[in-house]
Amino acid sequence: MTLRIKKTSLLLELLALATRSMSGSMENTLLPPKNDKTARRVTINTDVDITKTLDYSSAIAILGFSLIVSILRTFDVRVEAARVMVSPPVLAFVTSHIISMFTGWNMIVCVAMGVAQLFLWARWAAVSRHPSNWKLWVVVA
Repeated sequence: MTLRIKKTSLLLELLALATRSMSGSMENTLLPPKNDKTARRVTINTDVDITKTLDYSSAIAILGFSLIVSILRTFDVRVEAARVMVSPPVLAFVTSHIISMFTGWNMIVCVAMGVAQLFLWARWAAVSRHPSNWKLWVVVA
């Protein structure tokens, strides 16, 4: 019985040591078993800097890619040379934004890209004779 308590307390100490260096706002708390009086409460951080960076980077990358797709679809760009002319400026903007993401502009940039996409998709739905463009109007609305 004593050996198991020592292993449990050692595990809790390792968890506490591992989480002490992490920073973030979302926290999960491990509660000790009800019958174990020697165990301590350990807080584990699940939102660390690397997960925040990866989350924000993937969000802006998805917004950038869908902005490229909406531009190509709305303006009916079918020539490969024209596609090559449209995509690099958006890719360069997204890449530079990811590199300097934590300057306070991240949410503003994401909202601006989302609103631009909504306007582009609304224009495409208005001009297009696609049979399912009413579904796009529902999404835009």
